[in-house]
Amino acid sequence: MVVCLIMIGGSLCMTTGTASATVTKADPLDSWYGDQGDYKAIDCNGVFTSSLVSSKINYIQAKYKYDKKYPGSGLCYGYAVKINSMFGNSNKKTTLDKKLTAANIKTYLKGCKPGTHLRLTGGYGTHSIVLFKVTDKMIYWADNNSMPGGANLVHYYAQPISGFYHLGTFKKMSYMEEPKALKYASKPDVASMRLQDGYTHLYWMKTVNTESYSVYRKTGNGLFARIKSGVTAKTFVDKTAVPGKTYTYKIKAIKKDGSTVSGARCTAKAHLGTPVVKVKNNKDGKIVISWKKIKGANKYKIYTYSKTKYDYVLLKTINSGSTTSFIDNTAKDYTTKHQYIVRALGTYDGKTLYSYYSLDSDYITQDNVEPAE
Repeated sequence: MVVCLIMIGGSLCMTTGTASATVTKADPLDSWYGDQGDYKAIDCNGVFTSSLVSSKINYIQAKYKYDKKYPGSGLCYGYAVKINSMFGNSNKKTTLDKKLTAANIKTYLKGCKPGTHLRLTGGYGTHSIVLFKVTDKMIYWADNNSMPGGANLVHYYAQPISGFYHLGTFKKMSYMEEPKALKYASKPDVASMRLQDGYTHLYWMKTVNTESYSVYRKTGNGLFARIKSGVTAKTFVDKTAVPGKTYTYKIKAIKKDGSTVSGARCTAKAHLGTPVVKVKNNKDGKIVISWKKIKGANKYKIYTYSKTKYDYVLLKTINSGSTTSFIDNTAKDYTTKHQYIVRALGTYDGKTLYSYYSLDSDYITQDNVEPAE
């Protein structure tokens, strides 16, 4: 899941795919709002059976990030043409001229090839989108410049057809341009995302006749060093980078004939990992909050949800990066459900580093048991 941090009335609102939390600014460190991270709207796992298609969609989401400005020209049309060209060298153009309805989406677009350029007309004018997959119930797609006030911002969607964003906005499906055949990438250009776990995730497109991939990184003007070989997936998570440092990455494709080819590089700053919180009762019935040690962390902040303040409040600051558990002795009510989040902090080059807030813990009550002898 991805955490999105936004300002609401002087508080930091943290939203996740399953829960939400608000952290007050009472703690000065919580006034840092910095990098909000990247949102991977389309999870290819279980949706796309082709590793070629999945590698393209993952790379595209990393290269042209959600809610970020598209660097190319042509607004919606230019983006759609660019993405379409990444899937195939030539297209089959089909004139549709059909009313834009959920029924017609299913009838005329179901089974279209990934990377299909769909042109919409009527209503708000004309608009281009890219289709990745259309099933009986779902539509996976992307566009540029569609959100109100979001000119030249890219967005990705996985929606029920009945909830397709442009139903009621445009009137017709004018035409579609569908790749005749899906193509492999000529070289493994790499792009990065920082997801909710805090680490740098690398993505590249599948290249032809490739046995495996090797991942290389460097800092500054230094030499590239191989950090992983024999990678068969088209993705890699770098958990060994030093939080606070900026790295340049490249991918080398190892071809079946023994030749190699490298692609375009990308640069990403390493961050602290995000704590994963577990809660349980010890033998005395007290609530124990625990998490795994985060590389580069020198302290942790634990927050608990206050029902009276409708907010998360700071419970404890642990000034040790190696201490990874805490007993909440403030929990006295055996009927009240408690919930916690944890944030890691560190230091690099004189600057404070912050992890994302953890996802909300499970609810837990203090057990009403007799203390152990």
